[in-house]
Amino acid sequence: MNHKEIVKEVHESLLRLRGIETVLSTLKFQRLWEASTESERDEAILYIRQHSRDGLARWMKDHSSFSFGEMSSRQLVAAGKKAGIRNYSRLGKLELIMALEDYYKDKK
Repeated sequence: MNHKEIVKEVHESLLRLRGIETVLSTLKFQRLWEASTESERDEAILYIRQHSRDGLARWMKDHSSFSFGEMSSRQLVAAGKKAGIRNYSRLGKLELIMALEDYYKDKK
């Protein structure tokens, strides 16, 4: 491994850690952490140690105390688009929350 490869590897590792730090500093993560069981915390710690921001985001989304009601309308529309919900952009906030809850309930 040459010098440039080492520098690139360290840089990518730092970027992953910064992403994790950003997630950990959010109020949403703090609230979920406080509401977590020990096994849920262990799972989050595993994602943190693996430097997996995506895993941590999934942990937050799948958390037992997660609520779509805490999301803004813009976030809900983005989630509806990502989930492939029909007419997501035309639904009201409550309808979109219900559609997302149904979608993710069926995924579990």
